[in-house]
Amino acid sequence: MPLPTIERDPAVPAVVDTIEHLFGEVWSRGHLTTRDRRLIALGATTMLGRQDLLETQLRGALTNGELTPAQLREIEYFINYYASVENGTAILYVVEKLIAEHPGA
Repeated sequence: MPLPTIERDPAVPAVVDTIEHLFGEVWSRGHLTTRDRRLIALGATTMLGRQDLLETQLRGALTNGELTPAQLREIEYFINYYASVENGTAILYVVEKLIAEHPGA
């Protein structure tokens, strides 16, 4: 996975270091595929109720071809039983929004 370009702001070095470590090392380690890591991140962000991060992860999965629209809908259905209806409903809205934005996906 290519590293995102980050401007070094001296006011937020810890944030830059964290992002570089996350995408440069954590996401590129062996044993798990990017898709595996994406599924884990989706579960964690849904459980935490972090709709902002959830949208980022779902958009990445769809854009990078890691998950199809049908698979995203199945995740949305499945996760309702584990992450609560409230958090599951959040993923429903994000999934449908992203699928509408990516009609060819």
